Amino acid sequence: MNHDDLYRLIYLNQRCPQCGNRVNEWDKDTSSGRDLRYFHCDTCGWSGSVDVGIALWKAISLASKQNTEDED
Repeated sequence: MNHDDLYRLIYLNQRCPQCGNRVNEWDKDTSSGRDLRYFHCDTCGWSGSVDVGIALWKAISLASKQNTEDED
């Protein structure tokens, strides 16, 4: 299963890739500049993460830097 399929299944539909039951989001980490969401399935015990894109703080920081460069 590729990243796009996992993103749709786990993040958008909140379904476990192993058993198809509902997963719970149990953590979120944006410290790397990417928005990583961590999920766990109580039914089969599966756990994993999904990279949902650039972290909001990182996007704002990049836009601010670009805006500063444009003013110079």
